[in-house]
Amino acid sequence: QRSPNGEIWLGANEGLFIFNPDMVRRQSSNLSVFIDKIDILGKTKVYNVNKSKKLESLDYKENSFKITFHTNYYSSQGPTMYRYKLEGFNDDWSDWSNLNFASFEKIGEGNYTLKIQAKNFYGKESSVFSYEITVLPPWYRTVWAYILYIIALLFIIYAVVLLSTQRVKRQNLRLEEIVQERTKEIAEQNHQLEIQKEEITLKTMDILDSIHYAKRIQTTILPTEMRLNEMFDDHFVFYRPKDIVSGDFYWAREVQGKMIFAAVDCTGHGVPGALVSIVGNNGLLRAVNEFKLIEPNEILDKLREIVVNAFLSDGNADVKDGMDIALCSIDYETGILKYSGANNECVIIRNGEVIELKPDKQPIGSFIYAKPFTVQEFKLEPGDSIYLYTDGYVDQFGGEKLKKFKSKPFRTMLSEIAHQSMSDQMQIIQSTFDNWKIGVDQVDDVCVFGVKYHEKK
Repeated sequence: QRSPNGEIWLGANEGLFIFNPDMVRRQSSNLSVFIDKIDILGKTKVYNVNKSKKLESLDYKENSFKITFHTNYYSSQGPTMYRYKLEGFNDDWSDWSNLNFASFEKIGEGNYTLKIQAKNFYGKESSVFSYEITVLPPWYRTVWAYILYIIALLFIIYAVVLLSTQRVKRQNLRLEEIVQERTKEIAEQNHQLEIQKEEITLKTMDILDSIHYAKRIQTTILPTEMRLNEMFDDHFVFYRPKDIVSGDFYWAREVQGKMIFAAVDCTGHGVPGALVSIVGNNGLLRAVNEFKLIEPNEILDKLREIVVNAFLSDGNADVKDGMDIALCSIDYETGILKYSGANNECVIIRNGEVIELKPDKQPIGSFIYAKPFTVQEFKLEPGDSIYLYTDGYVDQFGGEKLKKFKSKPFRTMLSEIAHQSMSDQMQIIQSTFDNWKIGVDQVDDVCVFGVKYHEKK
């Protein structure tokens, strides 16, 4: 039965019970949550947490724990419900549950706030209970650990730099030793090279002295300018050896009132050609002085015989060297020119016309198809220009296309300048040759012998 003041009277065997609902409402209005204990690794670490709102810092190995809690309210009408969250780990509230504990596993280091809230049977929610929890980092992630890491890293860097420096020093020392050894070897080699250079220089000087002396000897076999002026009123000789001494030479003698002259091209050039030229000059002198020959073909036949005999070795013609030659004789009383040639022609220019006297196609020397040389006669007229030359001029490379000068352009040039004096022709022939071979080495000895015919009074 309900009394006028709202109390409910209940009768029972044990007696009379009075229930006041207002008292229940007043109690639920002060609903609060309290933590009973905190179990860490199966052991209770905190018994009374009401004295502090903050748990002592936990070691990293204590990062798994269980928290048990309760409220200051009890009702037989139904269970009390709880929810919680650990801010910093999971910011969402858990579902309402009648379980009065919360478990957390493997919480990372950091600062967390545990919040718990209760709700009674009547739906009344308690105030939020907050409790701070700090989990310390493991020792290897502490500030001191990082300082230690930095110190260790600096030590390692220092050790690496020190070791590298020592290694570089050792390598430098080794390199210095190697350089000193190599320098010593190079110095010794240079010393030996200097000695060899001096020896080679001395030998070269000796050889050059010998060659220059050979040049003086060779020069003595050439007709002097005085001799040529006595023989010819108007003439020139363009003579340019490729080396110091030459395999080409020119020859002239007056024999029995006839002017005999020749341009000779010996095998090779330089020293070998010069040696052959001595044999050739000696043969020509013997032919006219010893054998009293004046006919060009007879002189060439005798010259071939002398040259072949000169190169015989134990009765065998082991040396195939010889020479090409164009040889003329002029009888100024009759104006008759006689010519014989071994591979080298004679060119006569008359009033701009080119007249070629062809040679026999055989050399002076050993030749399997050798035959007696022929002679050609030509009646000269005043003003005719006679040219004998070796192949060095026409075989010279040059010009824009680096080709040979060739015989036809050479004869054309002679026909264009034949009307001029021999001294002027000499200058033109020389300048043309020099301009043609600009930038190109001379390939062979050069000899051009020119005579302008005038009747002698």
